[in-house]
Amino acid sequence: MPITQKTLDFLAENRFRNSKQWYDEHKSEYLEYVFEPLAAIVCDLSETMKAIDGRIVCVPKVGGSISRLRRDTRYSNDKSLYRRNIWLYFGRKGDSRVEHPGFYVDISPEGIAYGCGYYRAGADVCAAVREMALADDPAFLAAAKAYEAQSVFAFGGETYKKPHYPDEPERKRLWLEKRNYNFFAVGGKELLFSPDLSKTFARDFPLLAPVYRFLLKAETPPAALHAKRPEFEF
Repeated sequence: MPITQKTLDFLAENRFRNSKQWYDEHKSEYLEYVFEPLAAIVCDLSETMKAIDGRIVCVPKVGGSISRLRRDTRYSNDKSLYRRNIWLYFGRKGDSRVEHPGFYVDISPEGIAYGCGYYRAGADVCAAVREMALADDPAFLAAAKAYEAQSVFAFGGETYKKPHYPDEPERKRLWLEKRNYNFFAVGGKELLFSPDLSKTFARDFPLLAPVYRFLLKAETPPAALHAKRPEFEF
């Protein structure tokens, strides 16, 4: 079934109630209105994501490609038990201490956001991105060209308050002055409730495939950046 207003109503009510007892009593609603529509999207996108990267995890379960609704409150001042949003994530699975780039869909009562990038890119990745951009690395040129050729996604991510590369061309500065990399699109309920929602993601995510591959390459150890390797290894 598609995502509906009942999906958003459950997310908002569950957060408001902030009660494990209430959640347990209404778990059937969570499964019907939240989990099942998201699992269907994951299944719909499996071939699309695997075509972008055969190592992307695309599994229709919580802890696979579907986020948990219960929050981890151990290190947070906010002790609310549940989130108001839920998301899908498609990326490589690896060392939990290392964040890899990935594709995501974030759903909340306010609407939907989807795109590709990092929640927080590591300093070593940012340094590699800058090095490759300054050197006109082929992967960077392909990523820049792909971003410039589309009009769906905006380039987000925190930017340095003071310019670090004022003399570089604007095309490069867009990347050089970033402290994080997130390419995103947003939509309201018209998009969120569309029966063609999965088709929208299947159409739009491949637009960012060269960007995703560039960010993966930036995670390669610095000494290997200059080695000639088959592109599929990244």
